[in-house]
Amino acid sequence: MAGAESSVGRRGVIAERLERDTVLSRPNRALSDVKQEDLEALGADTLLRNMGAHKLICANVQQAVFVFAPKPASTLLILDSYIVACIGNGIEPVIVFNKCDLLVGEDA
Repeated sequence: MAGAESSVGRRGVIAERLERDTVLSRPNRALSDVKQEDLEALGADTLLRNMGAHKLICANVQQAVFVFAPKPASTLLILDSYIVACIGNGIEPVIVFNKCDLLVGEDA
């Protein structure tokens, strides 16, 4: 690309790491997700030790917006889990129902 700066060969330095106010994470791995080759390469002890570890999704989030449309139909169970995850981590959930004008008849 003409005129674009390249970041190749440039280095950055982390000067300070601040504490996280909020953290949204998920379990690192479910037992059903373990592959045979992982088990053989890492060993059962290492895999089981890391099973409870959490993988960071995002940090320092104050608000999460979830957008749902009437079609295709979404399960409210997923919305419940999103709300619980937010409230449990001090994040304000906002729910937006989009395209409600498309509902007609009994669906409206």
